[in-house]
Amino acid sequence: MRKTEERMLRAIRTCRQWRGKNTKVLVDSGPGWGVYLHGNRIAWGLWLFGEVKVAGASLCGWDTPTTRSRLSALGVDVWKLRLEEGFITQKQYMDHLRRVENERTRRKLLSA
Repeated sequence: MRKTEERMLRAIRTCRQWRGKNTKVLVDSGPGWGVYLHGNRIAWGLWLFGEVKVAGASLCGWDTPTTRSRLSALGVDVWKLRLEEGFITQKQYMDHLRRVENERTRRKLLSA
């Protein structure tokens, strides 16, 4: 995880506004927060019972490594989001899921 993402997460967890070079965290007067990348709101959420919850996320038309990295740091399933927003096909998504499952199986076999 990048330092910017660590700072972003710290700001969200501590309910504080924060601004980096291209990323900022805004906290509203209620229980909500938003993450902005180059002025585009890419994620928003709430604090529920002391936990950070992501309510929504978007690539905002920018399927870039930076956008995907910020969203991944928040725990967003970026591959599913890319499929929903039309950046990848159903076949590419299913191939990704198969690779993930194969890697899990391989790790289980190696650890046994």
